[in-house]
Amino acid sequence: MYQLLRSLSTQALVRDQLPVFLISFIIASVFYKFGKFFLFGFKLGFAAECVAFLATWYVLDLVYSTVVKPRFFPTPVTSSTDV
Repeated sequence: MYQLLRSLSTQALVRDQLPVFLISFIIASVFYKFGKFFLFGFKLGFAAECVAFLATWYVLDLVYSTVVKPRFFPTPVTSSTDV
């Protein structure tokens, strides 16, 4: 997370990560209700929901970066020669 925040500019974070983050957050809030279950005596409902949210964010960001962004927001090609 620290590397993500350091490597991207504020504009890139808002443009690329914020929409995917918000969609993932909404999906997690609406659909991920794992309730209370125990593993080795620890309640893991909230932890499981956090892991599911991060996995959703990862998958949606992967789809956005590899499918949506190149198709709908192509980067302009610049020539390296000066005229």
